Amino acid sequence: MKIRDTSLVKKKFGFANYSVFNSNSGYNELHLTITPNSYNLNESFERIIFDYENVLKKENLSKDSLFFSRIHFDNEDMDVKLITDFIKKFSLKPCSVIQQPPLTGKICFYSWHIYSKKEKIFHLTDNNEVFIQGKNYDLLFNSGIKSKKNNVYLQTKDIFNQFNKRLKNRKMNFNNNFVRSWIYVADIDENYESMVKARKDFFYKQGLKNFFPASTGIGCLSSDNSYVNADFFSVNRIKKEQIVPISSRLMPKPTLYGVTFERGLEIIFGDRKHIYISGTASIGKKGEVLYPDNVEKQTKVIVKNIKDLLLSCNSSLNDIAQMNVYLRNKDDYERVKKIIDVEFLKNTPYLILQGAVCRKDWLVEIDAIAIKSIKSKFPVLL
Repeated sequence: MKIRDTSLVKKKFGFANYSVFNSNSGYNELHLTITPNSYNLNESFERIIFDYENVLKKENLSKDSLFFSRIHFDNEDMDVKLITDFIKKFSLKPCSVIQQPPLTGKICFYSWHIYSKKEKIFHLTDNNEVFIQGKNYDLLFNSGIKSKKNNVYLQTKDIFNQFNKRLKNRKMNFNNNFVRSWIYVADIDENYESMVKARKDFFYKQGLKNFFPASTGIGCLSSDNSYVNADFFSVNRIKKEQIVPISSRLMPKPTLYGVTFERGLEIIFGDRKHIYISGTASIGKKGEVLYPDNVEKQTKVIVKNIKDLLLSCNSSLNDIAQMNVYLRNKDDYERVKKIIDVEFLKNTPYLILQGAVCRKDWLVEIDAIAIKSIKSKFPVLL
């Protein structure tokens, strides 16, 4: 199939920013964030519902186009029924619900849609997973996996065991198909090391030693005894040569201090590539924290690091379809937002959230998903 050049278009409606990737292959993507600026919970939900319905209508999409969604909320005075009703109204399954306060209001929303104007794509849902079986690839998203074990190490191990079983149920392999994770850790200053050790032990047991998924490990809140909560993305029927680790000249390679994730991964399809940028902080070439007391300088270092990661795979900030900005201190919101709004294209979908980074001196972290139009020898998505 001949594929023409495509582009990522950034759009806005109300409090919604969204990016649309259209491909001549017929399989398109939309990434959307909605960030109401109200601290009234009912008003916030009404605005999310209004904007979401209108974006779907403007883009001529049904709610069945949804591949994955995530809600971030401030747990103070939260009415769980409002979240439950919202999830039910739009059939948001799976939907990851994270107690991670947005710094724009009480609640914010992210969704990823994969769709075709030519044919129906079947999104098969089962509890906390969605599965798309395409002509060339299968896509799997597992969301909100938790554990009832009694400590962080055992919870993390159990979560990865649960995920591994789900992979096997879909005829996937942990080593060949797992490409991206988001791991939320309550009281991260105390619990991060235990999570990292459990993840490392599990990965090594699976035979992962020199190549790892992209990942974000970030702080969250918790109202129960669940210290760890994770989302996972996997791709089936893909060749190893289509999954390419990317690195920056400005940051250490993961093996330098034993972290079991790649700085980023490039997933190459016939008509596009997905670039998954792991949680990126103000880190130097030797793994040191740069500018520990200055959030603005840290943010600028992160932007520079992400630019270099993208440059390594012939991409740029313009290709970012969605990103998350995590702040340790909510009072830094305005200073960081000004930099983000200058550095990134207008209407780029992003969320700014209160989430502690894994080292106390890191005040900010950013992760991202980029999509770039290409032509390659591999089959197109889907």
